[in-house]
Amino acid sequence: MTKANEEDMQHEGLQLAKASDAIAFQRMREQYAASIPAYEAEQKQRNLDRAAMSEEQRKRHEALDYARASAGLSGYTISEEDVQRSLRWANGEITMDEFLDVSRPC
Repeated sequence: MTKANEEDMQHEGLQLAKASDAIAFQRMREQYAASIPAYEAEQKQRNLDRAAMSEEQRKRHEALDYARASAGLSGYTISEEDVQRSLRWANGEITMDEFLDVSRPC
């Protein structure tokens, strides 16, 4: 195989990779665009739910939202038990000390 043929094959391989990446990127854009209405509806419902909360409860829920997003982006999974415990704290049902005392069931 000549050097020119090798270069042509490499060029064709790069073109195929670019086309494949473009298709994958377009698919991701479509999935993102499709997810926006559901996200907006969820945010609207969350805002309605929080309208009746005290300022302290809203701040706590916002802190939990941030913590869940941060943990998720870091690759962590929060157990359902911990989610429920954190919601009880955010709603003012338990104190921070009770929230942090994982040896004690809520």
